[in-house]
Amino acid sequence: MNWARATALSTGVTLLAVTLWARVRYGPAGGAFLVAGALAALAASLPWTSARLNRRLFRWRRRRQGGRAVVAAPAPAGREATLDRIEARLASVDGLDVSRDSFADGEGLAVGQTGLHGTFVHVADGTVVVGGEDPTVDAVVDALDAVLATEFTARQTNPLRGPIPLRGAPRIALWLCLGCLLTATVVAGTGGAYAPSTYNPAERTVLVSIDLQAALAPDAGRTDARLRKAAVLTEMLAEEAVEIRWLGNDTERIRTQRRQAAQIRRDAARFLALAAEDAPPERVASVRSTLRDAEREVEQAVHESGVAAPRRTDVTRSTGLAASPSTAGERRHAPRRPPAATIP
Repeated sequence: MNWARATALSTGVTLLAVTLWARVRYGPAGGAFLVAGALAALAASLPWTSARLNRRLFRWRRRRQGGRAVVAAPAPAGREATLDRIEARLASVDGLDVSRDSFADGEGLAVGQTGLHGTFVHVADGTVVVGGEDPTVDAVVDALDAVLATEFTARQTNPLRGPIPLRGAPRIALWLCLGCLLTATVVAGTGGAYAPSTYNPAERTVLVSIDLQAALAPDAGRTDARLRKAAVLTEMLAEEAVEIRWLGNDTERIRTQRRQAAQIRRDAARFLALAAEDAPPERVASVRSTLRDAEREVEQAVHESGVAAPRRTDVTRSTGLAASPSTAGERRHAPRRPPAATIP
């Protein structure tokens, strides 16, 4: 098995298994896991399929060029004895050049006529196969009729030729296609686990990998995984602030980034709240402090952009931080009372 086939098979099967696990772990996701599973299966079978397509292409070219194969079965004697008899007979024919050659299934004969080598003879599995260009094939068969007590049957293809692996530029194209398929599998699979509208493929891959590690190493526990995801989401939130500053005056994109930041805040607060029950208090406090800093960075970036943002109380309520352990009891200011004139 060559490297391409081994890599495709092992990676494709692994991704297919991970896709099945994700389907159980995250539930149905609108066909995302079905697409990922189909892509993983296609990636696993790509080298095998390409080799067989290459063989069909080779046969098609040979037929267009007038090439064919002639088969005699069974061989009248053992392999070596049959080759010796054939070699001796062909060497005695004027105009035919005979030499030993190596094939995938063992040693055989290369036969040329008037200096052009385009015909082979080899014996395998009790079968004598003569293949190549029509004029030389006919000359070889006519010469062998006298020494082999068997009947030759014309065939369009060589029955001993198996799949033909790709070489050169097609092999590079195969690796590129394989890489694209594997990448598409990861993108489709992670899109069913975490919202593609909020997280890019790299971020989703990081989050799914944390869940997968927790599933493969139960000793680490869900608490550690939740705390790690909260920390990762906090870093993503800080990156949102940087991206908002890069956008300058692009109002529409800033609003999109702000909505994504709000979703990231909600997810980070949710995972932190779930982890706070069993995680070490100092780790929870560290992530909570970093989360507050990231929130302030996002709010400051939105303020600097000049894009109207919802009031802090509304943002806090929409992110769920007001009821979460990450911010409960940590507001610097008490909520303002409504003006007396508005009280009925």
